[in-house]
Amino acid sequence: MFDVLSRMGSMRTTLDIEKALLDQAKRRSRERGCTLGHYVEEILRAALMPRREESRPSSFKLVTFGGDSLQEGVSPRRMKEVLDEEDITRFTGRDAPA
Repeated sequence: MFDVLSRMGSMRTTLDIEKALLDQAKRRSRERGCTLGHYVEEILRAALMPRREESRPSSFKLVTFGGDSLQEGVSPRRMKEVLDEEDITRFTGRDAPA
C-alpha cells in the first residue's frame, strides 16, 4: 500500500483534531460526495495558497485649474452630454448620434 500512496504523492499521517471539528468535516465531505481525506486536502490547499494582494483602486490626483466652478459656457447638463457621447463612442465603437 505504501508504494501506491507514494507514487500518487499522498502520505498517511495521524492528526489530533477536536471532535466537533472532525464531525463537521466528515459531514461536509459526505455532502460533497468525497472522502474525508480529499476534503481535508482541499481545505488545506485553499488555506495554504498564497494570497493575492487586495486590489485597491489606483490613486489619482484630481487636476483642477483654479476657480470655483466649470469653465464659462459649460453647464453641468452639457458636461453630462459630452461624457455620455464619449461613453457611447468608447463602448460601441460608433459615434454618438448628433
